[in-house]
Amino acid sequence: MDLTLLTPKGVQFQEKIDYFVVESKTTGDFAVLNDHVPVIATLDDATIKMHSKNQTLYIIVINGHLEFHDNQATIIAQEANVGSDKDKALENLIGVRDERIRENKERQIGFLKAENELKKNIKASKAGQR
Repeated sequence: MDLTLLTPKGVQFQEKIDYFVVESKTTGDFAVLNDHVPVIATLDDATIKMHSKNQTLYIIVINGHLEFHDNQATIIAQEANVGSDKDKALENLIGVRDERIRENKERQIGFLKAENELKKNIKASKAGQR
């Protein structure tokens, strides 16, 4: 089967795997093998353990959903990361989140500076005054 992980930054992972196991507090735990019936599941806070040949990888997902049909698994997540074990996947996700938070703070500061500059220029131009 093919598994694709999508986040707002695009395709994060795309590989052929043998099967995967979802561990989630909201949906419970379940496994999906080749030719499984179609599945749609919400993944609020989940770990997905993927098996292929002699390799096992983990995906930590926050706020996402899973769709499986015709041996195609697609995970769309607000935040997710892949690692060789649960701890590494979580560590990678925390690093990505911290970077996103830093970028958002910088962007917010830029917006505030631009807004203040715009207010100053409107006041200086005496726009709307007679």
